[in-house]
Amino acid sequence: MLNEKTSEASLERDPILRVSAANYNPDTRELFVRGWRLLKGREGRILIHSASGPLLGEAKQGKTRSDVYKDYPEYGDRRAGWECRVWLPEGESVSQVRVALIDADDDRELLSTSMKVSTMKPAKDSAKNKRFALTMCNYDTESRLLEIEGEAYPELPLRRLLVQLGNGLSAPVNEIFLPSPNQELRTGGVVNRFGGFRSQTRFVGQGALSSVAVVAELINGEQVGWSIARDQIRYDQPKARITGIKLDYLRDRLRCEGWFRSYETVTSISLSLGGQDCHGIPKIVEDRELTQKLGFRGPQVQRFVYDLPLSEALNDPEALIAADLNAQLSLQHLGKTLGQFTAEASAIQQITAKATMIVFDRRNSTLMVWGECAAGCPPKAVELQIAGRTIGSPLIPVVPDFDPTADITSWFVAGEVNFDLAPNHKVELQVTSGKTQSTEMLAGLPKPIIVSANNQLLSPSDVEATQLIYDHDIAERRLPEPVVCFALQGTILNKGGGTTRVRNMMQGFKAAGYSVVLCDRTAPWDYLKALDDYKDLRRYCDAHLTIPQAYKPGVLRLALNELKEVKSPTASTRRLTSYVERALKSGRLMKKEGEPFYDRVDSQFNYAVAAVMHHLAPDVLISQFAWSCEMHTALPDGTYGMIDTHDIQSARYKAFSKALELYGPAAIPKLDKFRVGPDAERTMLGMASACIAISPDEKAELDEMIGARNTVLAMPTSQSMGFVGSAPESQSVLFVGNDYEANNFGIAFFLQEIWPSIRQAVGTAHLNIVGSCGDAVAQHADDHVTIHGVVGDILPLYRDAAVIINPVLFGTGIAMKMTEALSNGKAIVASTVGARGFDQAVEAGVILREDAPEDFARAVAGLLSSPEDRAAMERAAYDYAGTYLRPDVLYSNLFNFLESKLFY
Repeated sequence: MLNEKTSEASLERDPILRVSAANYNPDTRELFVRGWRLLKGREGRILIHSASGPLLGEAKQGKTRSDVYKDYPEYGDRRAGWECRVWLPEGESVSQVRVALIDADDDRELLSTSMKVSTMKPAKDSAKNKRFALTMCNYDTESRLLEIEGEAYPELPLRRLLVQLGNGLSAPVNEIFLPSPNQELRTGGVVNRFGGFRSQTRFVGQGALSSVAVVAELINGEQVGWSIARDQIRYDQPKARITGIKLDYLRDRLRCEGWFRSYETVTSISLSLGGQDCHGIPKIVEDRELTQKLGFRGPQVQRFVYDLPLSEALNDPEALIAADLNAQLSLQHLGKTLGQFTAEASAIQQITAKATMIVFDRRNSTLMVWGECAAGCPPKAVELQIAGRTIGSPLIPVVPDFDPTADITSWFVAGEVNFDLAPNHKVELQVTSGKTQSTEMLAGLPKPIIVSANNQLLSPSDVEATQLIYDHDIAERRLPEPVVCFALQGTILNKGGGTTRVRNMMQGFKAAGYSVVLCDRTAPWDYLKALDDYKDLRRYCDAHLTIPQAYKPGVLRLALNELKEVKSPTASTRRLTSYVERALKSGRLMKKEGEPFYDRVDSQFNYAVAAVMHHLAPDVLISQFAWSCEMHTALPDGTYGMIDTHDIQSARYKAFSKALELYGPAAIPKLDKFRVGPDAERTMLGMASACIAISPDEKAELDEMIGARNTVLAMPTSQSMGFVGSAPESQSVLFVGNDYEANNFGIAFFLQEIWPSIRQAVGTAHLNIVGSCGDAVAQHADDHVTIHGVVGDILPLYRDAAVIINPVLFGTGIAMKMTEALSNGKAIVASTVGARGFDQAVEAGVILREDAPEDFARAVAGLLSSPEDRAAMERAAYDYAGTYLRPDVLYSNLFNFLESKLFY
């Protein structure tokens, strides 16, 4: 178009005539032409002539064309548009029709032009036209809304689609390049799956519907159109739309929303998903706002919502997972179907996996993700994407794997990735299903917690991090029942008898069919210190909740805020609220003069655990040690609380007092910290519903303290790595122990009183000391004594060891290291105290029990010197553990006890 200024004389000599569109319908021989003209200083007429010369019609002028005025303001004409509808006589060729601009005063022709004509192809003749298919064309006389759906595949690439009416008005099609399943519509001989289109256009007046067409504007500027026959236009049809369907397999929830409207009364609606009828009854309400928005003046729009458990809504919901789901809504009137409507694929969401916490450690570019998955849908791989770009290789998740057929409800993934995550990066996770091999982009990801190089949080703030940790802890979880939660006031990554006991029991409960949850104080970013060990733990841990030491007050505050918003609190909720308020205010609730042992009670951790339990609602909570007693005072109704005592603390104080008398302060440097009397401990243990004893002796003492009906025995069970044995030439002796007075003094006594005799008898003997107890005897390290400290993998040292020793002289409870040694087929020499709880094993000859230093040394030296006797003892130990230390044997009383409490 011209934009330059010209003189008045040249404007009079230079009129402009343009044809914007010319559409011809061969069925009706109807030609519709529209365009614009500009001339100044005179009036003009626009005439349409046939090829042979006869006049076909005169255009109606005066149509507003603001675009023309904008480009040619010098003409001063805001109404330059014109349009004309004519019918061609038989035999006339549309390609040679002319448009002429005539001077109104002297009938002199000022300009004339030919035109490019779009010839409409019949849409319904699919045999002749395989590039267009109409699936729906509805017109609503009230809203004057024309809805058209179909598929269009022109010869050349498409620029845009238009809906054009007989009055010349046109409007762009709202949505094009939609997926289309039609296999017969081809472009260039290749199946094109994205030729679908959909349009909702509001037109005024029904007369324009005498001619409806879909016109394609191609990239070369040409047009091609398809006419729609009048009998394909349907009026005032029932309308409905499914606006969203969510099949949440994690939460067992189906939610389907949408609306419908019909002139004929709808007496019922029904929903089918993948061919399965939905058994639910929807909630239906009028929506005047949507009625007004859609322009309806007749029947009100009705909104509907299906919201019910997925397992109740469908007969076989698992059959629909990751399928190309067809969702169809049907409207009925007294059994007669008024209309059926299919949901768009984009409206259907299937949720089979969810991430509950993301941690990125910048120290070594390691990403850790905690998540959940639907029953039977464990993830096969998790792929990280930033801004749509895949970062690193897909990570392989860890899932509980005791029983491949069991419901799996959690996963953990960790691995090094080739990037540095920044706080402003958008993180996306795509999960590949191990069941269907399909992929799912996870929705609602939590904000990543980014740990910086100095072990501080780079992002988010501590307040936000607390919220993220709390959200992970209280996330709604559907764990297969029964559910047991283990609460540990410490970290599961610690090495020692306490954490070994917890792991031991978790494995036993998982093998027995329980869903197992752990709640401890480890910060999520600390798992990197022992990642392989943590991955092994997650194989028998269905969910891991964490209340890090530094974040306890923050977690308590969030819990308190939530508790105060409960509209109808129960008695247990009110009780918990009171305890949480007091714990936040004073830090420790339980204080008692003269009992230093009470200092071990962590009230904030105890009531933070109790608050989390009100969300999880496990069937059983098992806390560790007597100082965890407070959390049992605020558990939710229906949760059976137990304390695994590990040791009877008052008995330990008594035993340590005696050891101080016998061996002096070298054995017990600080006795006072263990001071607790039977009455105080009875009060603490009585806060739980029942207590677990770790050995027969302690079971008898607990029976006296709190009553036999409230105690049950559960000795440590086998945790075999498989038969380890030892090489015949091995001369290695192994002691394993954490930093504990009995261990420290016991290994020191062994080095001073027993080890020299062994070295004299077997000059090549070598002692390995593993665990934090090594610090107490560091001065004894030499060529024949190696202090290893805490090790990540003890298996190589176990394989190398010819003899396992436990020479402790005092203590209570039971030595977990004895069970471990027996389970892996090792020869053991122990003192009477070291072998406590294993009288049957001593009688069976799989533990040599000696107290006198010379006898202890002789037993160890004999095993070092006799590979044959040692091998026989190793095999006997392994067989003994496989027979008598199995979880189903040693935990049978515990499981029977719980069954009687939970189900009868």
